[in-house]
Amino acid sequence: IALATIIAALLSLVISQRITPYYASEATVLVNEAPATENADYTSVMMSERVAKTYAELMTKDPVLDEVEKQLGLTYKRADLKSFITVSPVTNTQLIRVSLESPDPVLSANIANTIVSVFVDQLAELQNQRFGQSKETLKVQLDELDSQIAVIEKQANEAVLPDRKEQLDNKVTQYRQIYASLLKSYEEIRLAEAQSVSTVTLVEAAQPDEQPIRPQKTQNAILGGLVGLVLSTGLILAADAYGVINTTSKPVRRGRRTDIAEQPTAYADNDHTAE
Repeated sequence: IALATIIAALLSLVISQRITPYYASEATVLVNEAPATENADYTSVMMSERVAKTYAELMTKDPVLDEVEKQLGLTYKRADLKSFITVSPVTNTQLIRVSLESPDPVLSANIANTIVSVFVDQLAELQNQRFGQSKETLKVQLDELDSQIAVIEKQANEAVLPDRKEQLDNKVTQYRQIYASLLKSYEEIRLAEAQSVSTVTLVEAAQPDEQPIRPQKTQNAILGGLVGLVLSTGLILAADAYGVINTTSKPVRRGRRTDIAEQPTAYADNDHTAE
């Protein structure tokens, strides 16, 4: 039994050493909820969890992975790369875990951190597009109007006739009112953007871990030894049981044959006595 246990444990250890080791790294990010949705009601909580789940799904999509591959120079097949990655929101929190398992501990950490940084950049760009066009249009109008006001003010200062000067001053006043209205609209858009945009912040970067997550050689050796112990014990018990059955069954057969063989002798003795 001891020998079988040792052999099974050694065999499991040898097999484990030949398996490619995988190393795990994990980055943690925080979803900063938009101020406009920061309420304590049930709807807000559900919205926050939904946003975290959505971001977790987006982190493993092709646009993010394409940029990750480009930045790190990865040559893995897309299916293999996705098999390394696990992104999951932490229940009842605004945290998301980005976990990586690959044959290289440094690469695991680099991929996890790069996924986060690429997603942060792409999310900011995506959300800027919602208000970017309106902001850009208003910015152009404000710049043009400011230039026109400067020109008219110069003309008013150079005007000789009182009527002409008054006319230009009134025009400047009108342009300034328009400018103030446009500026107010611009600030309202910026405020709406700040209140409706959720951001993602890296709170804990992934670090290389030199201890492989699998295979666990010691655990496999122990399990292999236990399997060898169970099998060897079972075989011995089975062999003993089979031997007991054979031992108890053989005398029964000899006893029956002896009785049958002795019967003619008994009859022969009776016949001899009768004579």
